[in-house]
Amino acid sequence: MLRVLFILPNVCGGGAERVVLSVLRHLDRTHFQPILFLTKNEGILWDEIPADTKVFYGMQQGLKLKWHLFEVLRRLLYAARDADIIVGSLEYDSIYLASLAGWLLRRPVVGWTHVEMFNYPKRILIDHVLPRLLYPGVNLMLTVSQGVSQSLERQYPWLKSRIRTAYNPLDLVLIDNKRNETLDEYFQQDIPVVLGVGRLVTQKNFSLLIRAHAMLLARGIRQELVIIGEGPERASLEELACKLGVQDSVRLPGFLLNPYPNMCKASCLVLSSQYEGWGSVVLEAMALGVPTIVVNCLGSGSEVVGDGEYGLLIPPNDLEAMVDAIMALLTDPKLARHYMLKGRERAEQFGIAHRIPVYERLLLEARQSSASGENAG
Repeated sequence: MLRVLFILPNVCGGGAERVVLSVLRHLDRTHFQPILFLTKNEGILWDEIPADTKVFYGMQQGLKLKWHLFEVLRRLLYAARDADIIVGSLEYDSIYLASLAGWLLRRPVVGWTHVEMFNYPKRILIDHVLPRLLYPGVNLMLTVSQGVSQSLERQYPWLKSRIRTAYNPLDLVLIDNKRNETLDEYFQQDIPVVLGVGRLVTQKNFSLLIRAHAMLLARGIRQELVIIGEGPERASLEELACKLGVQDSVRLPGFLLNPYPNMCKASCLVLSSQYEGWGSVVLEAMALGVPTIVVNCLGSGSEVVGDGEYGLLIPPNDLEAMVDAIMALLTDPKLARHYMLKGRERAEQFGIAHRIPVYERLLLEARQSSASGENAG
């Protein structure tokens, strides 16, 4: 049995963290035993950690890694002492720690990148220097889409032979089980709801979605806009809604631990991002029977909807195209039903039974490449 240590910064509720915990829950226990190391002991996803998984942490919440690096590394080495493979489960810091621990303990290392790296924010010195020092120690670098693989190759061409695409698994049973919990009041009203889901950050480009909502109202298309998520852009988004006079029809309920009951009642979901690693929320909406509109953004925009086969694909930063796409789904029941059915078909392609074996094969490949000495810097 392979003991696999997964490193995460925390379990605070991001999409990438949920994906990692889903993989932990579904690895075949006859061949793999997961261990979890949290850089910081904080989060809200504790119930999603498998009961049979040992959890270690490097420091308490409120502390900063740069001031406690040696203590975190000491605790990591203790947690990884019996591990056969170390996985840096998020880009940058988690991979840096995995690479250091792997080098010190002589263990194979797997990195896992969830975002489109070319445009992802970087700390001026650390994230330009450390990848060149520490990424050579990574046996395999997993990415969540072909788009992310390509951006990683452009940024670090010497990693090309070690990059592998492993699409995020979608736990269809979990989603179906959670969809029938309590609804928020604005989803119980007899009015179409356009939905956005994600952190309230510039990358998600929710300002474009609010402008599209305002234009639709001006054209007489009755609907409400709900954006589920929390983040630093809340105030500016609320200000924009007020400026456009749509503050009474734009809802920002914050982060929801279980968004699925609300998501499944939406008329459509819009992914408005400037760049995305994969856009798991699109597949979650598809699994719930919600038609989707996706901006063809850097990373995986077209990939997630199969170049428009499974959802409407629109150009980036194109307000008119977004308005037209939303209007089409709200006013054409036949089109909406078409994408509901195609979306469910797409979601099933990423079910646990299809995706988890890919991760298991890649973990074995990392172990074998280490044993054969293929990890050249």
